[in-house]
Amino acid sequence: PVASPIVIPVSDDDDDDDEEDGKKGLIPTTAVEIHSDGSTSALVIDNSSKESNDVETKTTMDYDYDYDMMHRTLSKLPNEEQERMGGLPELLPPVDRNAGIKKEDRVLFEKRMKEIWEQRQEELAKFQEDNVADLPGILKDRINRIKAYLENPYLHLVELQSESSDDAAEDDQPTDDDEGNLVVTNIVSVLQDLEYHLADLDMTRDFHTLGGWTPLVSLLSNEVHRRSDNNSNQDNTTNAVVLTEEEVETWVDVVQMNAAWVIGTALKNIGEFFPYAIEPVVVVLEKKNSGETSALELLLAQFVEAPSQQKKRQKMIYALGALLRGNREAQLTFLEIEGPKRMARVLEKELLNDHDDAVLTKRILALLGDIVFDNDVEQQGEEGEQHDDDGNSIVNAIACPSVCQSSLKSLTQSSKVLRETAVRTFDSLIPYCKDWDMELALSLTVSVKKN
Repeated sequence: PVASPIVIPVSDDDDDDDEEDGKKGLIPTTAVEIHSDGSTSALVIDNSSKESNDVETKTTMDYDYDYDMMHRTLSKLPNEEQERMGGLPELLPPVDRNAGIKKEDRVLFEKRMKEIWEQRQEELAKFQEDNVADLPGILKDRINRIKAYLENPYLHLVELQSESSDDAAEDDQPTDDDEGNLVVTNIVSVLQDLEYHLADLDMTRDFHTLGGWTPLVSLLSNEVHRRSDNNSNQDNTTNAVVLTEEEVETWVDVVQMNAAWVIGTALKNIGEFFPYAIEPVVVVLEKKNSGETSALELLLAQFVEAPSQQKKRQKMIYALGALLRGNREAQLTFLEIEGPKRMARVLEKELLNDHDDAVLTKRILALLGDIVFDNDVEQQGEEGEQHDDDGNSIVNAIACPSVCQSSLKSLTQSSKVLRETAVRTFDSLIPYCKDWDMELALSLTVSVKKN
């Protein structure tokens, strides 16, 4: 099976890189190997030889310990922790450094330090192994919860409404327990917790290996939330909560907004994960398939089709930016599904409302400008060589009259942040935009830069 080792060091508690006579305490590290089925194998990495990086399972190990370093490290533990381990012996320098130290005293010192150190390392290793071994369990649980939602979305939406009514989920924010840990009680808190975990590259990789990507992306499809058996679910709801159509739409928007947030955080412009953006996903709809789609296609559709949901749209454009920036294959797919044209229409409509913050307009302009810049830098050599066909196609699709005029209009908006973003986008578009008042454009640009 495909494995993704997570290595957790359990050696030296000291924050300093202490070295003495070219030697360090050589301490084992533990690792847990996560397999595609979610199972784990506890491993130990032997660090005693720098010439070998092999991971071997060992039951006993012998090391040349740096006892002085051990003492410095353990002496930093709280007094009650030192007492629990039987207390630390007095630090004795090696015999060859102090003629007043008896060899047998030093031997006893080293023996006791070794006992304490190995006890400490076993405790740390067990703690780390127990916690790391639970990571695939967390991912599998979150994946299963998403699948459970997809099997019966209405009941989960009722659950959200009930918790909201009980003030258990205020403003769709996560609920924490007394220790500050997220309490996963519904599909929204599942996604919020997943977003936290997938900020880690290893967790994102393992989430995909465990089959979580398709269920997650499926949440962006409107159809999965609209099963024909919702009416029967209403009759069978034990708590007698029946959602109005408006309430269903509201909670579906919240679910999709959080799903987009997870996807954006997971990919976050990481080259290794770029293929996930356009990876074929088959959304299952009541025992049949809807055909292949992708995260990019569904995000774009949600972005375009939710004109009144500004908060949702902001999460969608965040995720689109994570999928598209620096990702040539995703940009070509974006071109094929008429992404630039569809986004240009949204930009035009947003500019009709001169918002003070203009967050969405700013993000659209920034993303389009970055895509143009990606292709300009990637394809234009030191001697000003021409773009390749793909690069030209992407740039020309974005530098259409609508986007060019919108970027120019943005320079006159009331939001200073928007004007600053518009200048950067305008600078990227200048070589490619045509049929506009260049003198006016340049004068507006100079004016914004001065202010």
